[in-house]
Amino acid sequence: MIARNKPVNVYTTETAEWDIAQYRLSDERLATIGRALAAVPISESDIVEGTVRYRSFGEFVVLFHLGSTRSEFIVDICGIRPPRELGKSEAFLKALEKLSRIAIIRGATGV
Repeated sequence: MIARNKPVNVYTTETAEWDIAQYRLSDERLATIGRALAAVPISESDIVEGTVRYRSFGEFVVLFHLGSTRSEFIVDICGIRPPRELGKSEAFLKALEKLSRIAIIRGATGV
């Protein structure tokens, strides 16, 4: 049986939490981003590279993965960057690939 009408929940990784602190995103701003991602997890305006999706929110770009468990759909925010910093770090992109694998395992195991 295919589970439908599951809630969409938005989470942040530890890396995203550091980004939130570094760029001083307010709780209100973060809540606005979370509501937008929960309401529209997949948008035609998203840039997709592998399993990482990029979406602009004003002066920031949010990097995220999509996943699911038996009880929920997951939007996992894995980074927040000003657009000018997106291409700066090869190490960051490698870390995103590792996070992608973790998100897949997390979704498959329901953790």
